[in-house]
Amino acid sequence: MKESIRCDLENYIVNNILPQYRNFDKAHGQEHIEQVIAKSLFLAGKTGGDREMAYVIAAYHDIGMRVSREDHGFQSAIILKTDVYLPKWFDRQDITIMAQAVEDHSTSLGKEPRSLYGKIIYQADKSLDAETVIRRAVQFGAVHYKHYSFEEQVDRVYQYTNKKYGKNGLMKFWLDIPEEHSRLQRLRKKIKDREYVSNVCRKYY
Repeated sequence: MKESIRCDLENYIVNNILPQYRNFDKAHGQEHIEQVIAKSLFLAGKTGGDREMAYVIAAYHDIGMRVSREDHGFQSAIILKTDVYLPKWFDRQDITIMAQAVEDHSTSLGKEPRSLYGKIIYQADKSLDAETVIRRAVQFGAVHYKHYSFEEQVDRVYQYTNKKYGKNGLMKFWLDIPEEHSRLQRLRKKIKDREYVSNVCRKYY
């Protein structure tokens, strides 16, 4: 396991991969990707994962948005797997594992990721800060549901956040990290409060 990220690898990602996120909607833009990278490195440290692999997976996990939003995990995996520069730093097996992890990161797949790295990116991609979760849902709605009134946006955000993060929601934790579970419980309590959700929506609407 490598403890640090090689400078030439980091330079390649920073200069060639991350700038592509500037053209995506705010919910999947550069701020989001930087947060996912930071959390991926944190989770890799907690679980003994390779930091470089976790870093690359996080950097590529939404890159397929440039092709298709609906199956962007699958498209992201293809982009990672066919990147002609990554073999400079990783062997074929590592690249396969990273591509699988990228493909497995979506909540909607409803199945357990195939590797530790799939579990890391799955969890890293899910913010556990209630305001951030609601803000990203509002930002997504501003692009894809422009015709909705404010109250319709609130209803959509409330239903979406509880369907995804609620007690019986799609979100599952595959990594047993106590502080993450505590944060999830606090998130669930906040998004269950419709008035709180409405107030945060108004802040970013």
